[in-house]
Amino acid sequence: MNKNNSSLGIFLVMLGGFLILKNLNIITWSIIPGIFDLWPIVLVIIGINIIFNKNKMINTISWILFFLILVAYGYIQEEKYINMNAMGNESIIIENKLDVENGSLDLKLGAVNLDIDSTESVLVKGYVPKGRVDYNVDFKNDNKRAIVSFEENNNLNMYNRIREKDYMFYINEDILWNIDAKIGAANSKFDLSNLKVKDLNIDSGAGNFKLILGDKLYNNNININMGAGNIEIFTKEDLGLKVDFKGLVKDIELPNSNWEKFDTYYLSPNYNTSQKKVNIDIKMGAGNIKVIEK
Repeated sequence: MNKNNSSLGIFLVMLGGFLILKNLNIITWSIIPGIFDLWPIVLVIIGINIIFNKNKMINTISWILFFLILVAYGYIQEEKYINMNAMGNESIIIENKLDVENGSLDLKLGAVNLDIDSTESVLVKGYVPKGRVDYNVDFKNDNKRAIVSFEENNNLNMYNRIREKDYMFYINEDILWNIDAKIGAANSKFDLSNLKVKDLNIDSGAGNFKLILGDKLYNNNININMGAGNIEIFTKEDLGLKVDFKGLVKDIELPNSNWEKFDTYYLSPNYNTSQKKVNIDIKMGAGNIKVIEK
């Protein structure tokens, strides 16, 4: 048998075996992230195949062993994930200080369901998966500026990083915030209706994003960089809104026909006269944009 045909046959047998086991719910797609964790084994197997290139038995056994290791690893990670999920979420409370005027919130998370909202009582209140996130808070300029960061643990393997988790953050509504969020595939809602936000930067993979604007915004810059997905923007009647977009935007839906269209951006009818302006810059691989006036 031709060597190339033999390798293809082994691959098809392993792929068929995996799909059968998947359909029987014996294993899950969890072995896919295992490829990223165990990729050095591929180099070992390739080396074995080069050394014993004339011994088809050893070559076949090496690839079968890799497949079995991959399945076993995926099963172990699935059990770990179930156990970690059973731990639930934990509450993180960061108390405010009287002199704080400005705040920075820095988020570095993987695949998430993410909500941002307001609170009156503390500086930041977060509900995050137990054991998955590290956080830090620093006060500068005589406690006038607070810097808060949340980042997923570096020791999470690829399997757990691509799993969706629920995160909720409530930030103080009396402080002027800069928010920088770097997240993976996400379903996110940023409710700024009661928040003071100067700059908002979002770097996200594929997902759905809901942005709710409020009366406390004034000359704001919002940058959204998404791989693909749908964006909904809820605005106020008295807000002057500029929506600039780049990418393969399939459809953009506006509140009415009075919006002015330019090359790559739209202006609300009151943009030039409004005292409150919000500039939204969207870079998106593909998707839809919808602007809703409340």
